[in-house]
Amino acid sequence: DADTAKDLMQSMRKQFVSATVYISTSRRTAPAVTDVIKQELPAGWKLFCWGDDNANNPYRALLSEADYFVVTGDSVSMLVEVAQMGKPLAIYELPSQTSISARLKLAATGHGTLAGFIKPLFGALQKLGLVGYTRDLTRIHRYLYQQKLAVPLGEEFVPSRGYKDSDALEHVSRRIKTLLET
Repeated sequence: DADTAKDLMQSMRKQFVSATVYISTSRRTAPAVTDVIKQELPAGWKLFCWGDDNANNPYRALLSEADYFVVTGDSVSMLVEVAQMGKPLAIYELPSQTSISARLKLAATGHGTLAGFIKPLFGALQKLGLVGYTRDLTRIHRYLYQQKLAVPLGEEFVPSRGYKDSDALEHVSRRIKTLLET
C-alpha cells in the first residue's frame, strides 16, 4: 500500500545515499504505490513502471548488470533469481495477505458507497482475526539470511555466493511442471 511504499523509499534513500538506483515495478504494483514511488523518487534515480513500455523492460539487463538488489519479500521468484545470480541482495519484508483480505483492504481504501460499507466490515473482520496477514513468507527470507544469500534491507550487504545446488533446483522445477500439468 501507499504507506509501505513510502517506508520502502525512505529505507532505500538511507541505504543508497550516493548511488544510481533503478526501480522497476511489476504488473502487480498498485497505481497508488507507483504514485508514491514517483513522488518519493530522488533526483538521479530511475523508475521503470510496468505498462509504460513493456517491450523495453530493463529487468533482465538489471539482473545481469546491477551491483546490488533490493527485492520486496513477496516476490519469491525474484529473490531466487537474484540469489542464483550471486548478487548482493537485501529483502524488504512485506506483510503478506490472503486474497480476500487484500481485496477487502483495497476496496476499503476506495471511495463511494461500496467503500463506506466495506471499511467498517473489514475493520471488524480484522479485529476478529478473520482477515489480515496470514501468508507468511518469512521462512523463505530466514533461509536466504542463514545461507548468507541475503540481508534485511538496512543491513550491510554481504557478497552472495549464489545458489549452487542446481540438482535441487532442477528437481523443484520438474515438480512444479508436473503440478501444473495435472
